[in-house]
Amino acid sequence: MIMQTYLSPRAHRLVTRTEVNTLSSLDGVTIGLFNNSKPNAATALDIIAAELQKRYRIAGVVRDSKPLPSSPAEAEAIASMAEACGAVIYATAD
Repeated sequence: MIMQTYLSPRAHRLVTRTEVNTLSSLDGVTIGLFNNSKPNAATALDIIAAELQKRYRIAGVVRDSKPLPSSPAEAEAIASMAEACGAVIYATAD
């Protein structure tokens, strides 16, 4: 296990400290794609998903998004992604 530290870009303070598992491969992993609702985030995630599916035997793709770019991600959405996915990609693309 590797200990990861997550910082908020809005402030100089520690937000959470969480243990995460590392993946040796994406084969057989369900990938979460989280869209921050900015104009090009969905396009960026579509391209990423297509590339990952070419390179790995992805088990599936789960998609979710924030209602507005300026709003925080809902805790339920984060928890759902964490439960359903082995890896999650969060996209910000203007």
